[in-house]
Amino acid sequence: MQNMPLVSVIIPTHNRPELLLEALASIAGQTMTDWQVIIVDDGSSPIVNEQEIKAQFGNKFRVISHADPQGGPTAKNTGVNAATGKYLAFLDDDDLFAPTYLATAIEALEANPQISTLFMDVEYFGTNVHWVQANVPKTMEKVLGDAQGINKYEHVIQFDTHLFPALLKRVPMPFQRPVTTREHFHQVGLYQQDCLLWDCDWALRATLNNVCGLLNVGLYLQRVDGQGYSSLPRRRLEHALSGLTIKKQLLTNPRADFYKILINDAVIEAGQDVAWEYITQDKGLKAFIFLLGTLRYGVTKLQLKFLLHALYSCIRKNN
Repeated sequence: MQNMPLVSVIIPTHNRPELLLEALASIAGQTMTDWQVIIVDDGSSPIVNEQEIKAQFGNKFRVISHADPQGGPTAKNTGVNAATGKYLAFLDDDDLFAPTYLATAIEALEANPQISTLFMDVEYFGTNVHWVQANVPKTMEKVLGDAQGINKYEHVIQFDTHLFPALLKRVPMPFQRPVTTREHFHQVGLYQQDCLLWDCDWALRATLNNVCGLLNVGLYLQRVDGQGYSSLPRRRLEHALSGLTIKKQLLTNPRADFYKILINDAVIEAGQDVAWEYITQDKGLKAFIFLLGTLRYGVTKLQLKFLLHALYSCIRKNN
């Protein structure tokens, strides 16, 4: 037990050898040294060589390999199940930690034991950084305004029951970067497999389990070079469908009973998003059928408007 690290850092990776080395170097350069790194190689070709990693960065780095790609959430879960640290942190293989990331996060959590999950603010870098800086802060402002957090300790914002409704509308990137105890992570539950927006889903579930906070300093360095696997424009429909599935599942979560009316409204809105994606792809019939299925959750003027729009799209396509 004495040899257990304070923090386990989980890094899922797939076919990004150069970027992975940059990510690992950012952990090796942390001001805090009591950590282990679990790299989950999700079917890379060639595989990530543990001996080469250790030769370059030291023995705190371990590689677990999946023979075939199983996806990001499964890879993260593999790392979580192998972790032995008191705390868990996560780093994507194309991103970086600022040198004080781990030290600052753990200091904040230990100074605020009432906070179970500490989300970490993000600083962006890369070729698309100017677009991100012009648009993303507005989303964070809306969420923080709705969440009504209070400042607790050196850039730490603590939230109450207002955070869940705020994230139900949108989950900006900082709320997809958690640091938490291993015990609390398992209370929230593992990442949902076959879920494209697995980080958003976990964040929503985390807000239903005790108190969450945000370290409002951009120590998680997120690359925006168009290299993301799941953020491609052609996957907008998949994003919309995933968002809808997450909200439907929340309706069956007993911890979310207090928010059922809000979640029900969110399901209707998410259904409208999916229908709109079908309409923009000139799949009016699919949109119409899909919208009919959402009427069980309620009827809104916008739903009826979308139904007419989808029906018109069908008629126009058949003429």
